Amino acid sequence: MNNKFEYQLKGIYTEFLKNRILDQDFEIVTIAMTKMTNIILEKAKDSNEDSIKDFVKSYKDSTKNITLNSKLYDSIIFERLYINNYFYFEEFISKCFSTLYINFPKFLIVDEINIDYEDLFEQDDINFIRNRFIDKKVKSIMQSSNIYSIFKKFDSIFALKIKIDKDILNNLFIISQNRNIIVHNKGLVNSIYLMELRKYSIISDKEEGDYILSSLDINTVLKSQFEFIDQIIEKVMSTLIGDYKRIVEYHNEIKRK
Repeated sequence: MNNKFEYQLKGIYTEFLKNRILDQDFEIVTIAMTKMTNIILEKAKDSNEDSIKDFVKSYKDSTKNITLNSKLYDSIIFERLYINNYFYFEEFISKCFSTLYINFPKFLIVDEINIDYEDLFEQDDINFIRNRFIDKKVKSIMQSSNIYSIFKKFDSIFALKIKIDKDILNNLFIISQNRNIIVHNKGLVNSIYLMELRKYSIISDKEEGDYILSSLDINTVLKSQFEFIDQIIEKVMSTLIGDYKRIVEYHNEIKRK
């Protein structure tokens, strides 16, 4: 069982890396395409070919439309990579919870179990019902908690103490709040964002109305994110795999209510 559990966790980690590498490749291709476009635009000044003229017109029209909507192309790419970077990490953590519940289902009875009518009476596939229930359970953990609370859940549910440096966890929390402000408020800092940071004694250099990613270098920011997200994932992986026997013992001690 230990080999199976470890294999599942390593599969989750491999998928995380695959998605992140795809995003890095996307960034490289995007930068290359931007440079190529600039070369084409420069050469197009002396060209009479209709196809090149049509391309230039289409490019300028699209660029104008993006600018009119208060977005620069580079900012859009930066936002996409920034959001995805945290999303892949969050997905990794979510799948770790799912893997724990699948392998150690008694942890599900620690809290109240709620099953939908449709799942209980309109489904014959027991595996579908189990997976759906676990998915809903994990979703409730991820959606109702910030990153600090999520890591406390590893402890309160599975007695897994994942030791992460406070500064690294603070940085991860800032990324999560930045992601929220990009998704829900076009990247513009508001009072809610600043208050959320202050709750954890984090002082931002941004003010209300500032664009959250302004004056930041995309490569420097993403490299920094990769480094401390990797540190956190390494801690999660080593704790879950290293504490396997203790998880089994704790799981076996759980009694049905």
